[in-house]
Amino acid sequence: MTEKESAEHSNVFKKKSDYFKGKNLIPLWFIDKSNLATENHKNSIVFFRLESLASQISKEDRVKRRDIESYTDKKELFKVMNYASRVASQRDDMEVKSLFYISQIDERNYIRVHRYVSDLVDETLAYRGLLIGETSRLSFSEALQIEGESFLLKNQSQEEENREQFKQ
Repeated sequence: MTEKESAEHSNVFKKKSDYFKGKNLIPLWFIDKSNLATENHKNSIVFFRLESLASQISKEDRVKRRDIESYTDKKELFKVMNYASRVASQRDDMEVKSLFYISQIDERNYIRVHRYVSDLVDETLAYRGLLIGETSRLSFSEALQIEGESFLLKNQSQEEENREQFKQ
């Protein structure tokens, strides 16, 4: 896909997302895993505008943000995780978000939730964030269970274990 095609695709995607939000709905978008770009040695996830638009702030993201903020701040977290921010005037507030990727394993589709702390946000460049976790793979039936008035989108015991491991 060319840069121009990507921009056009993102604009259409944004219009669709805005339409749902205008109807007081929260759109839930899944991205093909072939678009996943991580730099594991830098603990980062890199993505483009469309994926940024598809990012969500879930209940689990809020829990993870509060948990992290209880023992560190964003600057210290980036330092400890050996994550080099490319933003000179970095915002101090911590914004934890999720991207939902679909992957196929043994002829079955799974959802993988990648959580990140938002960092570089520039529509002319790739977006970037500190990758703070990936759930184990979730089947659609697990991920799309209703909890209250929203989809679960997580394996609760795995998320609790991930939070504890992340503290270490």
